Amino acid sequence: PRAPPKSLGGQEWYSQQAHRAVNQALGRVIRHRHDYGAVLLLDYRFAEPGNTNGLSKWLKPHLKNESCGSVSRGLVQFFRESKIKADNAK
Repeated sequence: PRAPPKSLGGQEWYSQQAHRAVNQALGRVIRHRHDYGAVLLLDYRFAEPGNTNGLSKWLKPHLKNESCGSVSRGLVQFFRESKIKADNAK
Protein backbone atom coordinates (compact mmCIF):
# COMPACT_ATOMS: atom_id res chain seq x y z
CA PRO A 1 0.00 0.00 0.00
CA ARG A 2 1.11 3.52 -0.80
CA ALA A 3 1.63 6.04 1.96
CA PRO A 4 -0.80 8.96 1.87
CA PRO A 5 0.67 12.13 0.32
CA LYS A 6 2.27 14.51 2.80
CA SER A 7 0.23 17.67 3.21
CA LEU A 8 1.93 21.05 3.17
CA GLY A 9 2.04 23.29 6.21
CA GLY A 10 0.63 26.81 5.95
CA GLN A 11 3.96 28.54 5.27
CA GLU A 12 4.98 25.92 2.69
CA TRP A 13 1.65 26.26 0.91
CA TYR A 14 1.90 30.06 0.71
CA SER A 15 5.49 29.82 -0.51
CA GLN A 16 4.52 27.32 -3.20
CA GLN A 17 1.63 29.52 -4.35
CA ALA A 18 3.87 32.61 -4.46
CA HIS A 19 6.51 30.80 -6.53
CA ARG A 20 3.85 29.48 -8.88
CA ALA A 21 2.51 33.00 -9.45
CA VAL A 22 6.00 34.45 -10.05
CA ASN A 23 6.89 31.64 -12.49
CA GLN A 24 3.64 32.17 -14.40
CA ALA A 25 4.32 35.90 -14.67
CA LEU A 26 7.89 35.26 -15.86
CA GLY A 27 6.62 32.89 -18.53
CA ARG A 28 4.33 35.53 -19.97
CA VAL A 29 7.23 37.74 -21.04
CA ILE A 30 8.36 35.43 -23.83
CA ARG A 31 5.85 33.72 -26.11
CA HIS A 32 7.87 32.68 -29.17
CA ARG A 33 11.49 32.42 -30.23
CA HIS A 34 11.74 35.98 -31.57
CA ASP A 35 10.34 37.55 -28.38
CA TYR A 36 12.61 39.22 -25.90
CA GLY A 37 11.99 40.83 -22.58
CA ALA A 38 13.36 41.53 -19.14
CA VAL A 39 11.92 40.84 -15.73
CA LEU A 40 13.23 42.61 -12.66
CA LEU A 41 12.68 40.89 -9.33
CA LEU A 42 13.25 43.83 -7.02
CA ASP A 43 12.30 42.19 -3.75
CA TYR A 44 15.37 41.46 -1.62
CA ARG A 45 13.90 38.06 -0.73
CA PHE A 46 14.74 36.75 -4.21
CA ALA A 47 18.41 36.89 -3.23
CA GLU A 48 17.76 34.25 -0.54
CA PRO A 49 18.50 30.66 -1.66
CA GLY A 50 15.19 29.33 -0.33
CA ASN A 51 13.33 31.71 -2.61
CA THR A 52 15.42 31.14 -5.71
CA ASN A 53 14.94 27.38 -5.35
CA GLY A 54 11.27 27.80 -6.20
CA LEU A 55 11.95 29.65 -9.45
CA SER A 56 11.92 27.90 -12.83
CA LYS A 57 15.12 26.03 -13.69
CA TRP A 58 15.54 27.87 -17.02
CA LEU A 59 15.64 31.18 -15.16
CA LYS A 60 18.25 30.39 -12.51
CA PRO A 61 21.36 30.78 -14.72
CA HIS A 62 20.18 34.31 -15.58
CA LEU A 63 19.65 35.59 -12.04
CA LYS A 64 21.86 38.51 -11.06
CA ASN A 65 22.14 40.62 -7.94
CA GLU A 66 23.32 44.01 -9.18
CA SER A 67 23.21 47.71 -8.41
CA CYS A 68 20.59 49.98 -10.00
CA GLY A 69 23.13 51.65 -12.28
CA SER A 70 24.49 48.33 -13.50
CA VAL A 71 20.99 47.00 -14.14
CA SER A 72 20.03 50.13 -16.03
CA ARG A 73 23.08 49.93 -18.30
CA GLY A 74 22.55 46.20 -18.81
CA LEU A 75 18.91 46.69 -19.79
CA VAL A 76 19.77 49.34 -22.37
CA GLN A 77 22.39 47.06 -23.91
CA PHE A 78 20.10 44.01 -23.77
CA PHE A 79 17.24 45.76 -25.57
CA ARG A 80 19.51 47.27 -28.21
CA GLU A 81 21.07 43.89 -29.00
CA SER A 82 17.75 42.05 -28.84
CA LYS A 83 16.07 44.49 -31.23
CA ILE A 84 18.90 44.06 -33.75
CA LYS A 85 18.65 40.26 -33.51
CA ALA A 86 14.86 40.36 -33.87
CA ASP A 87 15.06 42.71 -36.87
CA ASN A 88 17.63 40.44 -38.55
CA ALA A 89 15.47 37.36 -37.93
CA LYS A 90 12.52 38.81 -39.90
